[in-house]
Amino acid sequence: MATVKQISKNVYRVSGVTPIHHKNRKFKDKLEIGQEVFISFCGKKAYRGFFKGYHQNKKDALLMAHILRNQYSNLVYADEIGLTPEEACINMVTF
Repeated sequence: MATVKQISKNVYRVSGVTPIHHKNRKFKDKLEIGQEVFISFCGKKAYRGFFKGYHQNKKDALLMAHILRNQYSNLVYADEIGLTPEEACINMVTF
């Protein structure tokens, strides 16, 4: 069972989940502009952000993430976005 602990306004620590292989991730095509989403770069922390729109095609999603009181724009695949902190860690960004 996953446990989520909020460690700052936009950062969550997640334990009890295992990232899945990128071939097994599900593509999210129902994202709306301004929707709250989460991304994870390490599989243990999830960062809250807001969906800004698709870049070029629907496989790439442009995400504006408000991380640690700064604004960063990250271009990530739509299947790397989670609607919850747990889902973000499961769909961890792969480089």
